[in-house]
Amino acid sequence: APAAWQAPSPEVRVLRDLMRRLEALLDLPRQEANRLDVARTATQASIKAVLAVLTEQISTLKAAIAEPIDRHPGLKQQSVLLEGLASGHSIPAVGEATMATVPAELPAPVRDCVRKAEAFTGLAPRGGLNGPRPAPPVARCRGGQ
Repeated sequence: APAAWQAPSPEVRVLRDLMRRLEALLDLPRQEANRLDVARTATQASIKAVLAVLTEQISTLKAAIAEPIDRHPGLKQQSVLLEGLASGHSIPAVGEATMATVPAELPAPVRDCVRKAEAFTGLAPRGGLNGPRPAPPVARCRGGQ
């Protein structure tokens, strides 16, 4: 039977909320920059002001995201695990954003093992981790051909 669902800890919920907010803000500077490219003089100052605020908020959120990871031993351990430092095993394509997102979004049973996290996220799939593979098709003879 699968393990019973466990509610995320308060630290994980805070991290998840911060990550989701950051994701929501990350596309906005590009949108505003595109608007600035075609804006008339009357609106350029407003767009530049919005860009400055967005840049500041994104920096603030990135700093706020690092804080719960550094303060909470479980989140720090998962971050170290993802970096590959704990097991000597590294996961390709894992950067800062992924290291913060994974502990915030993965279910608890998957977070504790690098191989389970890899398989669950599809970062480095290996045979047998996602279930049995189907048998290859059988070659058939067609009347002596």
